[in-house]
Amino acid sequence: MTETSTRGMRVALITAASLASLALTGSLQAQPIGNPSDANGWSTQSAVDVSRHSGEAGGREVVHLIDGGGITGGVGDPLGQSMKLSTGAGGFAYFGMSRLPSGGGGAASAPNPGTLESINGAGNTIWVEFELLAGVQTLNDVAIWNDNEETYDQGWKHLAIQVSQTGGSSPSDWTTVFNGILPQSPGPGDGVTPGHINTTLPAAVINLGGVQAAYVAFINTGTGDEISYLKQYNNLSDPADADLSEVRFNSGLTAGSPPSPFQWSIDALGNWNGNTNWTGGVAPNGVDAVARLFGKITADRSIIMDTPVTVGSIIFNNSHRYNIAGAASLTIQSTTTGLIDVQAGAQKINLPLIFQSSTNINVAGGASLTIGNPTTIKSGATVTKTGTVLIQAPVTIESGGVLMIASGDTTLTRAPGLSGTAKMDVSSNNLLIDYTGMTSPASTIVSQLISGYHGGAWDGPGITTSAAIANQTGLGWKDDPTSHAISIKYALYGDTDLSGDVDTVDFNVLAANFGKSGKVWSNGDSDYNGAVDTIDFNLLAANYGKTVPISNLGGLVPEPMSGSMLLLGAMAALSVRRRSRTAV
Repeated sequence: MTETSTRGMRVALITAASLASLALTGSLQAQPIGNPSDANGWSTQSAVDVSRHSGEAGGREVVHLIDGGGITGGVGDPLGQSMKLSTGAGGFAYFGMSRLPSGGGGAASAPNPGTLESINGAGNTIWVEFELLAGVQTLNDVAIWNDNEETYDQGWKHLAIQVSQTGGSSPSDWTTVFNGILPQSPGPGDGVTPGHINTTLPAAVINLGGVQAAYVAFINTGTGDEISYLKQYNNLSDPADADLSEVRFNSGLTAGSPPSPFQWSIDALGNWNGNTNWTGGVAPNGVDAVARLFGKITADRSIIMDTPVTVGSIIFNNSHRYNIAGAASLTIQSTTTGLIDVQAGAQKINLPLIFQSSTNINVAGGASLTIGNPTTIKSGATVTKTGTVLIQAPVTIESGGVLMIASGDTTLTRAPGLSGTAKMDVSSNNLLIDYTGMTSPASTIVSQLISGYHGGAWDGPGITTSAAIANQTGLGWKDDPTSHAISIKYALYGDTDLSGDVDTVDFNVLAANFGKSGKVWSNGDSDYNGAVDTIDFNLLAANYGKTVPISNLGGLVPEPMSGSMLLLGAMAALSVRRRSRTAV
């Protein structure tokens, strides 16, 4: 038989067949659960639409059909873009997942900026979004068949799953529920038949923790090391080649399904490293591992770490507090982007925390995260925070590291330790330094602000803002010895009291300090040169009467013309007074 005919036979087998094997997630090596079908609680029809994807591969028909879902509803649209029963082997439909990233595939959609779909840069990531046409549903499990052969493979390796109730374009609209390695299908062992021709077992069954979702995004987060999973039919490595065969959702716990991986399973104080404290019998500890702290506890509970632990993601979802504590340390490390996701409750990490990788800290409205021990952001890592976070310990950011305050209240208990080119980017938000019981760190804060100000560009190392508008907005600060707190706020130049607008109160403060040195922002020194002078007056005058709206800190309200004219007269008076004082 010629190579061409052999290849054709293999292609025919792939086109005519279905599905694959292993089970559970990553390297847990759990026993397969059997065929997820309507016989054991998994629906075989579902209105789940492939609404967006990164692109179809040339030379292979891509059929957007999936036969299982566990979501009630009809078959879907008449154009064949939704899940429905198939005439294929074993009754399974095919899901020919996009084999090319969005830059080279046919019928590609633009990536949704609210997800990880651009993790490798626009046009370089392989991804697909499902829409649950019945609306928001509760998802507990997803079964995935990896489309790989025994001899040459084209399946996925790195997989992130994100869910959303709205499908919106803001990162806060999406929650990562899995970020890890998708196993290969083992294949029949004959060296010719595709490995995914096994109509009984999926490659993995991943527990989604009962999340509420109307949209589910699958993102291939590989960054070039997919060589062991992705090959073309000509047996040459191709990191742009990625297919899945089948995906099924389940909206209820399935009889015979495996226990949820990496989910805390006791309603009591326990040791993180105790395998029996986690469903699946394995404690999460490793790069990209996902720890799920969900609804098991019925009161505030502590989880103790007595040896160092590394995970890629921690997801909290309980109205009661999980307090992660102990004498060891916790490291967040991922091959893509780490995650601390607080979906509910006032959660706490109360041991040394190390961000080895860039990480998103997402805290939902009404929830909070307290970090109670020294925190380190390693060189090159960017930690992006949304929501309410209180850090009750020293924060150290190594050179090249960044703490980005994207939204929400942020409180530190002392000045951050910034090395080399490290930055704390306040953006258009506020930062509170609570130094109760300690000496005011004002001199350190001012030094870090001056460095970040960088002549008005606000692009230097130190405390900075990427939201600055030239000659209009930057960061202001105020030390309140009574409350033992320093407020750092995104503000208009000239807003000496950080009230959100520039008015006569601010002008009077500047006038009282005009011509004096050794002054700070609250005295009218907006340009951080240590003196209140004509530059500061001009900045104030340009912003007089303007307000930074709470709902849109980047938008400025114009000042009335009469206010500007009055200030011109006041400026003349100040100049005369300054010359008189100089003559004396």
